[in-house]
Amino acid sequence: MRGDGGDHSLEKYCLDCPWALSEDEVDSDEELSRRTLEHFVETGHTIESADQLLPPPSKDS
Repeated sequence: MRGDGGDHSLEKYCLDCPWALSEDEVDSDEELSRRTLEHFVETGHTIESADQLLPPPSKDS
């Protein structure tokens, strides 16, 4: 989804419960932001973000 062409994955996760959402699970950055904000507003929980490098593709594929 990210337009920078890099092999990155953005994940949002809650520090207070098991809630987590990856950009791979939504259709747009806007939806990721909206659902993250909804979780915060509904629960008051603290949300963190992780922008991670994805491992290179397996040569066995």
